[in-house]
Amino acid sequence: MNKHSMLFDAAKAYGRILASEVCVTQKDNVNNLIKSKINRSPSFFFGVIKTRREYDQVKISELVEHKNYFTEYEKKIMWDGIFESIQYSTTAGENINPFAAEEEVQRLDPKPLVRDTLGSQYPSHLGRGGFGVVERVQLQDGNFVARKTLQLKGDQNEQKELKRRFKREVKYQSSFKHPNIVQILDSDLDGDPPSFTMPLATCHLGNESNAGLTFDFDTKVKAFLNSLDGLEVLHNEGHVHRDIKPGNILRFDDPNGSYKYAVSDFGLISPSDRSSTTNITSTYGAWGSEPYMPRECYLHGFRVANAQSDIYSLGVLLLFLFREDDESLGVPYDERNSAGAFGDIIFKCTKKEPKNRYDSIAQLRTAFNKVVRGL
Repeated sequence: MNKHSMLFDAAKAYGRILASEVCVTQKDNVNNLIKSKINRSPSFFFGVIKTRREYDQVKISELVEHKNYFTEYEKKIMWDGIFESIQYSTTAGENINPFAAEEEVQRLDPKPLVRDTLGSQYPSHLGRGGFGVVERVQLQDGNFVARKTLQLKGDQNEQKELKRRFKREVKYQSSFKHPNIVQILDSDLDGDPPSFTMPLATCHLGNESNAGLTFDFDTKVKAFLNSLDGLEVLHNEGHVHRDIKPGNILRFDDPNGSYKYAVSDFGLISPSDRSSTTNITSTYGAWGSEPYMPRECYLHGFRVANAQSDIYSLGVLLLFLFREDDESLGVPYDERNSAGAFGDIIFKCTKKEPKNRYDSIAQLRTAFNKVVRGL
């Protein structure tokens, strides 16, 4: 991590302190509030961070601490860091949105903050009053990544559970190193709110046309096989994803023309050690995506999910990819049918009883490849 990156982290830490100690309202002049802080000496700035025990988290060097003033470029970095923490603060969030037009917030840097939301702020259904936002952000080196931020609402107990689940998501997703599992690049789990970054995807499965891409038979076959490969890694370790759907299968394109699909969003993952899911799943049991949810999870909750539960979701995903023009996704939680070439596979994947579905991803892959070869 270079000096400017460390300074940005320090500024975010200072912003968290500022947001927790200052009652920010719509009548406050946010410009003057931040400007008054960054015009103080570096020794004062870092002294506040140290006394609030934030210093060890940001790991900033002494490259600028010994100076009597910040350069103009350093002030711009600090402005962005403090600004970001105030915007996403749970204490200030209900009172102020620094991006609101009525606030007339002006930054020292005339360039806009790189915080373009990918599509809309789509909900991940993290629980009552909570949702995650994925944004396109630019790093210090100029590259773009996707950042997922946990937005917190509700009482302290709800926020505690949401944070715990978010940390668990990062823990398990970052433990897998496989081309068909979305990698985690960096994380700030102690931030307010916590967040992590991932490679920036081209689009999610089914949204290829909006990205100007061809979504033909071969592309769909590759997407499904890539999904099987990524999910198989989880199953081999005793985990269950529990939220397979098109929105959680992301496409990544390389400059050389190659592309791949990868499994994302481990927010509902069931660890091999089920004891760690007790509080979360019992408190927030109504998660998941209804059209792709297996019958047993609908009736008995996500704690009963196993590998065959993911296979049910894969059957619905297969129907989504290869259904006839006049076919719907069918009735949620029920067995699915299709008149297409993959109809028998879809029907077996979505059997009401998990024991009647495919035993494994490998068995499903064999059946799928056999049909593809015959077409």
